[in-house]
Amino acid sequence: MKPRFPGRPRLEGALASQIDYILSRYSKAVIATTILVGLIYSTSILLALLPAGLDLLVGVGLLVMLIYLAVVVELAGNMAQELGSGEAALYLSTPLSRVQYVMAWIASLAVPAIAAYTVSLLTPLLVISPSLIARDVVWGLALGVSGEIMYYSVIIAGLAALLKRKNLVSIMGIALLLIAPLVIVFSAIIYTSVTGAEVSPETLKSLVGVFHPIILFDEDTLNFTAPIIYSLTSSLILVALVARYAARSLEV
Repeated sequence: MKPRFPGRPRLEGALASQIDYILSRYSKAVIATTILVGLIYSTSILLALLPAGLDLLVGVGLLVMLIYLAVVVELAGNMAQELGSGEAALYLSTPLSRVQYVMAWIASLAVPAIAAYTVSLLTPLLVISPSLIARDVVWGLALGVSGEIMYYSVIIAGLAALLKRKNLVSIMGIALLLIAPLVIVFSAIIYTSVTGAEVSPETLKSLVGVFHPIILFDEDTLNFTAPIIYSLTSSLILVALVARYAARSLEV
């Protein structure tokens, strides 16, 4: 007779089993980080419920997003390390295909961060007043950040598959998160001071939006439609490109 409580359920199928393995092996530090950050974020949301608190909700929400993206970059370095050391060959010798291997990593990078962010955003609002969850800005922020996390997860997974070096992936990830947007802003400032011409805010937002789609949201109306559409459509295109590369060129 089977035991009544057989233990933690296992995911079925090659792809699901690989996701289960990745999260079991690498996610302990990620889970601890996301719980801590989530508690901080939830506290900030409670403060944001004070009068004129929406700006705090959005501002802290974007800062927390950067922390989660840094966790994604760190975790993706393990994928690069597996590929660079040849350890991934052990998994690919099973029915798991190259495309499934990369898709499992993308899912493992994106889903925990998205889930942690969404829960830390919605839970305090649900406890205090469920009606707050119905606000457009709340769902816009949740979907906008989720889209950006997915966007970065695909990019970083692609870099890991291409570079196969943990340190390079970490450097490139930080460059995309922080350095590239700052370079664009400083370049615009220098260009304006040298030529006297002005760079329109829309142009600057469009350039920075390539690295951080969330910046495309409308500050006046707190409308997140543009970053959501950009993140999701770009993610789908990048997933197709990464899958094609994995199928044809990924060597382990």
